[in-house]
Amino acid sequence: MSDYTISTSNEGSALKLSVKGQVNENFAFDDLDLGGAGTIHLDLEGITLMNSSGVKRWFKFIEAIPATTKIVYQNVPPIIVTQMNIVEGFLSPNAEVETFYAPYFDEENDEEVKKLLKPSEVKDKKAPTFTNDGGEELEFDALEETYFKFLDKL
Repeated sequence: MSDYTISTSNEGSALKLSVKGQVNENFAFDDLDLGGAGTIHLDLEGITLMNSSGVKRWFKFIEAIPATTKIVYQNVPPIIVTQMNIVEGFLSPNAEVETFYAPYFDEENDEEVKKLLKPSEVKDKKAPTFTNDGGEELEFDALEETYFKFLDKL
């Protein structure tokens, strides 16, 4: 069994790639047909791990996409947000982030909750406010200044 899967579909004139699983030393993209798409939507919601070898393989993958092709990141999990924040060049000049997950903590229910955000919802690197079903405010579960740093690169 593979560590990851990449599913492809067409969304009008754009190509959608859904990546699930682990991005590590086994991550390969050589067989992917990008079909000359003008826009590639990368749905990353299913990524569960990205290690240093995976980062190297990811860079090779992104570099294989022509600079004229727009890359739209969707459903970016916290593990990838971390890479966007600490790895210089992770977000290429032709990339944009449409949606990403932010970690919150629900103290009342003692559980982590991930909220899907758009970059426009984050003002001055302050996390939007959310409440649980009981009306209790969720606590943002990261350092805002650090977590939202990648937004400066967009």
